[in-house]
Amino acid sequence: MGALTGQGEPAQKAEVKILGPLEVVVRGQVLALGGQKPRLLLAALALQPNVVVSTDVLVEVLWPDSAPRSAAANIRTYVHSLRRRFAEIAPELGDRISSRASGYLLTASPEELDHVAFTDLVGEGQAAFERGEAEEALKLLDKAEALWRGEVLEGLPHDHSWGATVARLAELRLSVQEQRLKARINLGRVGEAVAELRGLVTEHPLREELWEQLIVALRAAGRTADAIAAYESAERVLDEELGAKPGARLRELRDTLVVETTVARHPDQPICQLPLDLPDFTGREDVVDEVVTLLRERAERGAPAIVVLSGAPGVGKSAIAVRVAHSVRELYPDGQLHVDLAGTSSSPRTPPGVLAELLRAMGIPDAGLPREPAERAALLRSRLAGRRTCIVLDDAGSAAQVRPLLPGAGACAVLVTSRIRLPDLAGASPVDVDLLPERDAALLLQGIVGASRVAAEPESAAAILRRCGHLPLAIRVAGAKLTHRPGWTLQVLADRLDDEHRRLDELRVGDLAVRASVTLSYDLLPMSAATAFRGLGVLGPVQFPGWRAARPR
Repeated sequence: MGALTGQGEPAQKAEVKILGPLEVVVRGQVLALGGQKPRLLLAALALQPNVVVSTDVLVEVLWPDSAPRSAAANIRTYVHSLRRRFAEIAPELGDRISSRASGYLLTASPEELDHVAFTDLVGEGQAAFERGEAEEALKLLDKAEALWRGEVLEGLPHDHSWGATVARLAELRLSVQEQRLKARINLGRVGEAVAELRGLVTEHPLREELWEQLIVALRAAGRTADAIAAYESAERVLDEELGAKPGARLRELRDTLVVETTVARHPDQPICQLPLDLPDFTGREDVVDEVVTLLRERAERGAPAIVVLSGAPGVGKSAIAVRVAHSVRELYPDGQLHVDLAGTSSSPRTPPGVLAELLRAMGIPDAGLPREPAERAALLRSRLAGRRTCIVLDDAGSAAQVRPLLPGAGACAVLVTSRIRLPDLAGASPVDVDLLPERDAALLLQGIVGASRVAAEPESAAAILRRCGHLPLAIRVAGAKLTHRPGWTLQVLADRLDDEHRRLDELRVGDLAVRASVTLSYDLLPMSAATAFRGLGVLGPVQFPGWRAARPR
């Protein structure tokens, strides 16, 4: 449907999009809008369509610090340029931006403006909900969400006067996402809801409503252990970021889950807390085979097995541990437990708290937990002695953090991941995890973004892998960026990663960030090692033997 002219005749449709980077599309063609100043001017007009925006306001938007004397004349030039660009594709669009005595006006119909169309669709969807038409409401809200291509006016500096409008749109979008998820859960499409909620809590970790929905969805899917783990993640994030405890609704959900778990599960019923075995897990056959073989040998002898997977941050230790634990589930039929020790965070988990979690998972209610840490450790060893259980202890900061959590007898397995070797952990088998080989790194990127996309730009794909240093975490971040930006070519990302000064800023998506991962390890270094690390960084991407970094004697 086109916009209407003053005489009631249909005019050529021009789609003005601000829910993402600013775009104007006419007849399927994206207009070249010129430099930043014309784009800012059009953005200001698009935020207030069919309303005269004063020249004074436009001057402040275009020159927030200090406007030149020729500001008004410059604005006339930018308006003329935009009119000409509109008219090049469709002559009748040349008068869409018109001048008035006090300023300028963009004429557009509601369906030509994505943020107006979004608001209208949301209203229709909410009305459908009120009528009890859940399927229709979900279709309308899905259509509304599909209009978003990124943040509002992404890539443009925002004027302070835009704040209320931008905040309203962002909050409305988040509300829509929550409504869509509630509808999916109510319609029994729990798997879809869980997948989307995982992404949303990553983007908005402080929004308790999203954590509540994730816990409810996991509970509805029968994944009680995952629901409890989600609560604990929410509790940890709120404490670390705000120094606050979860709200009453979250705490009620947690209490309900604990009661359900204790009542519903027989003490001898096995549990599985393992995270998802990544479907695009790539390579590492030698490491996985080595650890699996070791566990099988120990299980056949009825002896406990302790394996420490150590390596640099982001190298994929956790993914390997989860892959191994899934691969040997038949060897440990009494259950698989998983705990994030947060050893490299600013608040590492203490053994007493972890012991309580493990014992609760094994059917011990809070009332039955001993007070003293040593008694808890003894109770855990007693419970594990006659069982075949696999325990994954992720991100250990030291051997002292792990020792109280180990079995004393029986055929249990413990897989520990750590950024440092743990030579003082007696009885443990060390396994070093290195960077991905070139072939496996390429397969990982291909598995994330798709074979056809990589095959279309092999040189750009190779450049991305080089700039990621074949680090799995960096490759996953790069792949996630490309997956969520289908309009990007691989060359675009390769060019953005080419600048070493901004590379770590680029290698971030949601809560996945190479900088954050590396910073945790850097913060643990002694001052002398940190100084050496910074000095070696000046050398750039060169190779040198380890003894070069050693202090001369």
